[in-house]
Amino acid sequence: MGRKSLLVCAVLLGVCARAQAQNAASAPEPTITKATDGIFNAFQSHPLVGLGDMEGSVQEDDFYTALLRDPRFVAEVGNLVLETGDAAQQAIIDRFVAGESVPYAQLRNVWTESPANDPTQFFIGMINLFDTVRLVNHNLPAEKRVKVWLSDPPIDWSKVHTKAELDPIIAQRESFPADLISREILAKGKKALVIYGGQHFADMGGLKDTHFETNNLRALVEKAHPGAFYIVMPYMGYTSDACTAQFEKHITD
Repeated sequence: MGRKSLLVCAVLLGVCARAQAQNAASAPEPTITKATDGIFNAFQSHPLVGLGDMEGSVQEDDFYTALLRDPRFVAEVGNLVLETGDAAQQAIIDRFVAGESVPYAQLRNVWTESPANDPTQFFIGMINLFDTVRLVNHNLPAEKRVKVWLSDPPIDWSKVHTKAELDPIIAQRESFPADLISREILAKGKKALVIYGGQHFADMGGLKDTHFETNNLRALVEKAHPGAFYIVMPYMGYTSDACTAQFEKHITD
């Protein structure tokens, strides 16, 4: 990742990450720090760090790889929760990241069988994360290996033939990962990096009647575990300098 990408991520951590616990008047001035350090610093005060995924951003994919390869990830975090991946295929990805030989015809089911994905569309950068974890786990004892959690709700396509049969499964795309995180991570005193599309972390600023405010992944987890998440969202700016300036004027708190 280039210096510019690290700087953008660092600014995100210093300026855009959720810091609502302090009001604008008392909040310290944002500081620029190395982006990976910012993430691991966030884990010191939060069990969950959520990274808003832009789906297909090469720079962001490179940053995920840098985090996973950092020795602090194995030592201090150890869990990766991904939107990319059908939970019905958990046993397959467990075998793969543990270093076992898994035929590609089985492995590809992890991302192609997911209920949320068009079967012909996937992002190679996210898929490469599975290989990154496999490499990180190489030569590590079983108890030290990074665990990948596939958190899209499980589906058996042989039993789903109509939209009416699919809809109840799609309806679990917030509650299923929220339950998984609560049960497998928080209830066991563990930490996890959670990579999901930004809308799953959306905070609508107190508009409690909105769907994203009350029913998304972050909201569901934090109903039982207030403040569990530290959220980092990608910021690309706007095509108009005026729009960019107007937005940045209002994000310092």
